[in-house]
Amino acid sequence: MRDLLLAMTSSRIVASMHLVHVELRSTQDRGHLDGASAALMAYAEPHDALEHVSVAMRPPGRCTLGLFFSSTALADAESAALRLTLRALRSDTFAGFAVVRCEAALVAGPLLWGDPPTGR
Repeated sequence: MRDLLLAMTSSRIVASMHLVHVELRSTQDRGHLDGASAALMAYAEPHDALEHVSVAMRPPGRCTLGLFFSSTALADAESAALRLTLRALRSDTFAGFAVVRCEAALVAGPLLWGDPPTGR
């Protein structure tokens, strides 16, 4: 919402940080992805606007990539995440993995949280 207000009140479009989760599953019983974060950063192209990568292994044979993009639109970040992941899946680092899902990590903001916890 803040980004929308900034865009409406500004004469220039402001890029935002967007988190996209990519869930991978092993098709060859691979347990982990060594060097996945560095490999994704290396495969990224400037127009991808990738800023940061986190990797969370989920047993058995599943992995969630947290890809952070600097872009003006969430849809652009999701498209870049899928392009980048498909590019990386052709490498030895990601051999034996397939995409299960690729989507923005949507989190409710403070206006949707309701009443704060009472601490009891």
